[in-house]
Amino acid sequence: MRLNRSFLSAILVFLLAAPLTVSFCGQEVRDGWVPVVAKKAQRFYKLSSGGTTLLSEELGIFLRNSDGSTYTRAIPVGGTATTWNAEATLEDARDGKTYAIDYQHRRATVIQRPEPGTVLPLNPPTGEDYQARSPDLSLGSKIIGGVECVGWKVVERGPHNPGGEIWVAPSLSYLIVESKIVDKGHDAFIDMVLEDIHGGKEPDPQFFHIPEGFKVVE
Repeated sequence: MRLNRSFLSAILVFLLAAPLTVSFCGQEVRDGWVPVVAKKAQRFYKLSSGGTTLLSEELGIFLRNSDGSTYTRAIPVGGTATTWNAEATLEDARDGKTYAIDYQHRRATVIQRPEPGTVLPLNPPTGEDYQARSPDLSLGSKIIGGVECVGWKVVERGPHNPGGEIWVAPSLSYLIVESKIVDKGHDAFIDMVLEDIHGGKEPDPQFFHIPEGFKVVE
């Protein structure tokens, strides 16, 4: 089975960004983005009437710079997917676009664009959106990767709005540290967690630019 990583990346980008966009225009005072260097582990499952099938288990890196741009790249360590492209995902806070960077074919494909009216460059989210949610959706707090996090349920609202739960770190500009996402519309379940988290550490800037000579596919 071939693992469509661009599709799966798009699911994660859409869901993990959506709860935060509301707070961009809020009134709460924001600090700047806290840069982060961390290890990332995630598993992609196929849902069926017979249960779940592990498509891919991946380990890699998560980087965020002080501009708010993020870079992730992982390699497969398990699962049934038989085809793999050497891809990374770059979320560029300067233009609001998300790119799937294919190192094998030397191209960067835009997989998500900013919503109309989005203020660029992107600002750090605040706690207003989470605090405005019903208390029934709160999952409390816990320590993940040495960082205190607060959790929220994400209610599924149709086939294009997956549900599940997310855990964010207020001290790291509300970075999503752990998520468990169920996308019934695509029969998918995605489990992600960040580990060995280093807040305040600025990553190498080379990761936040499309490599020279790569074709950009809009």
